[in-house]
Amino acid sequence: MAIAGEIHLGHGTPDAWVGVGTGHLFFSQADGGLYFRNSLTGAIVCVACGGAGVFLASAVGTWNVPSGVAVGNVVYSTGPDSGDVATNTLISTVRGIVGIVTAKPTLTTATVAYAGELGFFVGLIPAATYYLGTLGSITTTPPAVPGAVVRRIGTAKNSTTLIMNLGEPVELAP
Repeated sequence: MAIAGEIHLGHGTPDAWVGVGTGHLFFSQADGGLYFRNSLTGAIVCVACGGAGVFLASAVGTWNVPSGVAVGNVVYSTGPDSGDVATNTLISTVRGIVGIVTAKPTLTTATVAYAGELGFFVGLIPAATYYLGTLGSITTTPPAVPGAVVRRIGTAKNSTTLIMNLGEPVELAP
């Protein structure tokens, strides 16, 4: 019999985990995901999924953002629970809280990760360092224009996963 709070090792997909009690965590060797069986509904919920289109973030928030902000954009805080796209041409958008949009539940709200592994990118260069680009983008080429801001965003684990590891912003001399 399972005891509440146990962690179980699954040998298949979460759908095959019938007969296991609610309120438990499950690690799937099949996909590397961490799942939780909801004690109210019995549904299995992915807490930290493996695979494409998912992320394993250690800190996440929900922000109000302009409608043009997209998944994958680097954003900065414009006030309590609000933000906009960061850019390497304005130091004011690089200081303070910076994160990456991982989801857009509505046109003007975004789920923002502040740290962790983000696995929804396409075409990253494994082991490459990524910096803040313009208009919320990331790039492997740090800016060299006088007055621009260099800020490391993270390192590519593989072609789809970025490990967020923010560096301090450095403003280039004008």
